[in-house]
Amino acid sequence: MEIREATISDVPFVLDAIIESEKSGTEILSWARILGATEDQVRSYIHDILIEEIEGQEWYIPNFRIAVLDGEPVAALSCWIEGETGLASSTLKAQAMAYMAADLWSAASKNLQLVASVQIARAKGALQLEHIYTVPSKRGQGIASLLIQHCIDTSRQDNNSPHLAEIQLMGENEPALRSYTKCGFLKTTTGPISEIEAINLLPGRYRVSLTRKI
Repeated sequence: MEIREATISDVPFVLDAIIESEKSGTEILSWARILGATEDQVRSYIHDILIEEIEGQEWYIPNFRIAVLDGEPVAALSCWIEGETGLASSTLKAQAMAYMAADLWSAASKNLQLVASVQIARAKGALQLEHIYTVPSKRGQGIASLLIQHCIDTSRQDNNSPHLAEIQLMGENEPALRSYTKCGFLKTTTGPISEIEAINLLPGRYRVSLTRKI
């Protein structure tokens, strides 16, 4: 198996990884509900953000690592150092989406505020691991764990290597939680979602942050 940095030619696979990981094992795509958009519209917006290559947030193609088996991509994740550009990754992603979905953004202000109120702030300076995805036919083979370890090992080679790795996900995603725990991650923060309106926008009732010292 080969692990490599994603390129523009990987955008279709990366886009699938983002959409499926955003759903967190459900049929709910939060960006579609927040914006009042279709899944196809959201895919188009994220596609355009990937093509723009905006640094400092998870939807930046060079941040993605791809696992390739027999010449085919089978898994992906996004990794970056939080706050490295001076702005929070969530701010940069929101700015990008606001630009791409300008026609829907203003009307979605209430939904955006609800979702923002239940987010967990990412640890500044930590290695962030997001959009961890394996194609269904290859799950259970430890490929995602190898990708995670690859990103951690690579980060250690940097002169300013981070001391912490963080994964955020919906707390109901038990298979993912078990998998990340086996990789040495521990649950450090839980953010219950009490607002009924916010629950209806997201694929779960609470978010968790898992961290691991590196």
